[in-house]
Amino acid sequence: MTKRTVYLLAILFFGLETHSFAQDTSTTCRQRYFTFGAGITGQSFYDEAISNIWYSNTGMAPLLGHFKIKNGHLSQLLIEPSFLSLRTKRSGKLTPMKVSTVRVVTDYQLLYDIDKWSKRYDVKLGGLASLVAEYKEAPQLDNSAIVYDYALSLGVSGRAARQVRVLKHDAELSLQLSMPLIAHAARPQYLNRIEFLDPENDLLGDVFSNAHIVTLNKYLRVNSQLALRYHLNSGNDLRLAYHWDFYRLKDINRVFATEHLVSFMFMFRY
Repeated sequence: MTKRTVYLLAILFFGLETHSFAQDTSTTCRQRYFTFGAGITGQSFYDEAISNIWYSNTGMAPLLGHFKIKNGHLSQLLIEPSFLSLRTKRSGKLTPMKVSTVRVVTDYQLLYDIDKWSKRYDVKLGGLASLVAEYKEAPQLDNSAIVYDYALSLGVSGRAARQVRVLKHDAELSLQLSMPLIAHAARPQYLNRIEFLDPENDLLGDVFSNAHIVTLNKYLRVNSQLALRYHLNSGNDLRLAYHWDFYRLKDINRVFATEHLVSFMFMFRY
């Protein structure tokens, strides 16, 4: 299923005549959930510090987070670590051409009601704090087998939601879009050179010594999420979501990375 197909389905869902139900937005309204689940992730990247080709693969990723609505405001934390071995079609027995990756994505949104925006949709706008960190080992690179990209950023986020009925139960269909505006980011300051062979170097020290404050011209990320939150009679929820994430980080060299993630999460109210 392509990204265009997913968003076309979202438009169709939002256009359906659905039975809505009143949502309590009074000052006493408070919903808090611990969330956990898993997803099928498809990742790919083009990293000039490794080679001029794309690497990709699919795998499983755990998800952990927290979701809270209070006085109509919404805060959401989502942590997604993944451990994949990415490959390319040019790989062979003599040239393994694989890259083992450890990737951690943490997104926190704090969103506020926009009361006059729409009577049919619950629209919220606010801020984003996010961390994207990836550690890569490419054994085919004898001189620079360790590559990384790191960005701790602040930005903007928006969300539109509508109440729907699914299988005779209340549910919420939402579409969310986030984009960082400023980031503390780092890329390795080499292009297949031997700096990591220096015993005085360490990975963490190298990352922070190369980090700079950058804006959209150096670090561009677009993160979107289409989600269906299904309300159970117990007061807990289930959430099915599709995430699309793209970023470009540029320093002495560049990396482009994309992720498609289909996730299923349990939301336990407390």
